[in-house]
Formats: sequence, structure tokens, C-alpha cells
Amino acid sequence: DAAQSGPALRAVVTDLQGKAECEISRSCVSGKGNGGYGTVARILEEKAARAEGISDQFSAGARKREDSLRSLNTLLSRYQEALGKTELSAVERRSALQKIDAEIGQAVGELENALPTGLLTAYAAELKRGVEISGNLTATERLNAILRDHGQALSNILSGDAGKAAERPAFIDKTGVSDTFGYLTKFLPIAAIAFIVEMVLPMTIWLYAYFTLYWWIYRNDPPAPRRVRREIGFGDLLDMPDFYRASDDRHLDLGQAPQPDLPEFRNGKSKPNGRANGWLGE
Repeated sequence: DAAQSGPALRAVVTDLQGKAECEISRSCVSGKGNGGYGTVARILEEKAARAEGISDQFSAGARKREDSLRSLNTLLSRYQEALGKTELSAVERRSALQKIDAEIGQAVGELENALPTGLLTAYAAELKRGVEISGNLTATERLNAILRDHGQALSNILSGDAGKAAERPAFIDKTGVSDTFGYLTKFLPIAAIAFIVEMVLPMTIWLYAYFTLYWWIYRNDPPAPRRVRREIGFGDLLDMPDFYRASDDRHLDLGQAPQPDLPEFRNGKSKPNGRANGWLGE
């Protein structure tokens, strides 16, 4: 919308110059007298001259703006070409893109400052404030009505750009592991679903199958009961297994037990009675 300020300024210049000529010839603005170069005519010529000067600056700025646009389009083409050079390494491409990005930022700055919008804003505010002619209230009101209309028209054109200013994005930094945590909350639902499908569900099925098979084997082929050992001390000697049942216990007469046939020694001689008397005596 600021580019439309040039034609609007030229319209202001044409109108104010026409009003000044009319005031000089017939006093059509002040309504006092039959013409002449008075205060109203001087004010109209002054405002018209300022508008003409700003209009010339806008014309030069418009030409500079076109040059900046062509330069910006060229830089964008170079940026895309550098981005598509796959034969270069990532470091080389990043270095080339950063250089082009800096040139793009400079071109954008020249484009934004090509038109003297600040000067035009001040001029529009000056027109809306109006002037005061001492001793001639009618001329003051008529002149201020003309100036305020032009000032409001210029302000309306400039207000179209209000709220459209945007900060130019910075060049993307190198992405590290810590930067990925900033997106953790966005992908957390997907990660939870993937964890359940890939980990929880298979482990649940495996454990269910394992315990089912274990119970089936235990039910069909239970293990033998384990013998409980009694802890009674003495190195577990008293916990030795029994060799015969209690019903087999009986009194044994040691006298009826067969004697071994051993030679008997007496005074160095032996007796065939199976007793050892010898030098031990009877």
C-alpha cells in the first residue's frame, strides 16, 4: 500500500497548486478580496512544494525498490541452486547458504527502506493539524478543511501497512540432540502407541504363553516331592537311613555267636581250641 502513496502525493501536489493559483487570481479559498498573493496563497504553495519534494523522493524510492526486488529474486534463485547442489558436503552447502542469506537480508532491508514512509507519515500528520490564520477565521476553516482531507487520505493509505510488519526469520541453526526434546510433547502420543505395540503387547503375549505352557507341564508331569532333611546336629549322623525295620530288631546272644578259629599260644605253643591263651595266660 505504501507504493500507492506516490500517486496520492502527486494528486495532493496538483490540487494544492490549483488551489493556490485560484487563490491568487480570485481568492476562491479565503473568500476575501479579488485575488492577490496573500497568506492563504503562500501556505498553499508551501504545502504543495513539500508534497512535491516528498513525491520526488517516492519516485526515486520506487526505482530503488524495483532494483531491490530484482536483486532479491536473483538471490532467491541462487539460494535454491545452492540448496540443490548435492555434490557438496553439508558443511559447504551450509556455508554457501549462510552467505546468500546475509545478502538476502541486506536486499530486504533496502527494499523496506526504499520508500520514505516515515517522511510521508510526518507530512500527513502536519496536514491534519492544520494552520491558523490570525484575524481570518473563515479562511482558516476553509484552508484546514482542504489540508485535513489530504492528510487523512494519506494516513489511510499508510495505515494499510500497519500490522503487516513481520520479523525476518533467522538462519536455521545446527540441530542437535537437545533440540529434539523441544518436539517431545508433540510426538509423545505416537511414541506411546509405538511403545505399546512394539514392547508392551509382545511381552504380554510372551508372558501369557510362557506361564500357560509352564502350568500345563506342571499339571501333566508334576515334579517328585523333595525329601525334607532334619537338622539335628552331629553332622547329620543321626539322620542316616535305616538299614532294617523295627520288626526285625531282636536280642542277639553273643555267646551263641560262632568263634573264630584262631591259633592258641601258650609258652610259645599253640592249642587248637580256638582261644588265645599263650603268654597272656588263661
